[in-house]
Amino acid sequence: MQRVATKVANTGHWCRLRTWFAVVLATALGFALFASASHAALTTEDVIVEVQPSSADAALWTLARQTIATVDAEMLEDDSAEGLASLQKAYRALHQTLAEADRHRSFFKLEDIPVSLGEAFEQGTLPQSALFSAAASVATITEAEAAGLDLPRLVATQSMADNTEVMEQVEAFKAALEELDDTDRLLVSGSTAGFEKLPDDQLKSVASRPGTAGEAAQLELDRRLAANFPDMSGYSNGLLPDDLLCPIPWDTRYQLHCSTMDNFIRLGAAYQQEFGTNLPILSGYRPLADQYAVNADSPNMTAIPGTSNHGWGLAVDFDWDVFDSWDAPEVKWMIENGPRFGWRHPSALNWNTDRPEPWHFEFGTMYGGTDAQDFDGPTPEVIYRVKSFG
Repeated sequence: MQRVATKVANTGHWCRLRTWFAVVLATALGFALFASASHAALTTEDVIVEVQPSSADAALWTLARQTIATVDAEMLEDDSAEGLASLQKAYRALHQTLAEADRHRSFFKLEDIPVSLGEAFEQGTLPQSALFSAAASVATITEAEAAGLDLPRLVATQSMADNTEVMEQVEAFKAALEELDDTDRLLVSGSTAGFEKLPDDQLKSVASRPGTAGEAAQLELDRRLAANFPDMSGYSNGLLPDDLLCPIPWDTRYQLHCSTMDNFIRLGAAYQQEFGTNLPILSGYRPLADQYAVNADSPNMTAIPGTSNHGWGLAVDFDWDVFDSWDAPEVKWMIENGPRFGWRHPSALNWNTDRPEPWHFEFGTMYGGTDAQDFDGPTPEVIYRVKSFG
């Protein structure tokens, strides 16, 4: 009986002790949680706030950018373009508005923001004004400065007061585009399709313009020239009549077949822009008598008289003092860029042949029909296949 009473007493003592431990533990945990919450509330940090346009504003900017992207910007900035005044005005107004749109994205550095407020702002339960009011200081910074700071970043949105003006500019731009005739609309489209419908005179006018449209028009002119090169089967090598020959503008001592001249002039302009000087000419069209003379002087370095493409006005020799080696920058440039204008270096005169001539280039001629094997340099978009008569 005594043992039972003792056991019961011990059990009650243990229960009281366990209860006491539970109370102490709970109190300690509660204090820890309270202290943690109080610490979070008191802890502050510096943050970066990026203010972006609202989703509705962003959608409007996207629409405006897509609208203005339907035209060739380079063409619309050309004041000499005729018939485009209304579209140019609408384009520039919308372009200016889009340039200013980036200003609606701004950056601020907020100092000593309570961590709990930053978290509440991220969760959407704290207004932007309250976040800024809670900061010890607010400073406007640039995007580059923001990128250079290793600080937490919060994102805020801000609606513009009125988007009506932007939408009106978009509609004005669309209306001005609709008012253009088919040619002008093609001119500003920036597309490479549709130019095959224009006559040569309009193509040449468009080709003189800057931008994608001008390049597309020139490409169509090149294709037409490649497909319709004048038939010379009724003529003899080195005996071409004067009306088939045109002088090289910057060195009128030399002539080329007139059909090649526009391309050669464009080639010369590109060379002049690259090197600051005119293409140095040593020989162009070579009459039959001259072919006999140079062959007699250098039989191993010239074609048999009556077979040279100089005799068709389709070959040119550049100054040996400039185009003197395959390592010369002018030679490398010509091999790389000449094909864009139809002027290419024939592999028969390459560095590893019996007649290496880095100065000799030909317009679209071919020998046996495989153009890629007959000419050095990259394959241009338009292949000129001019039969080598004789």
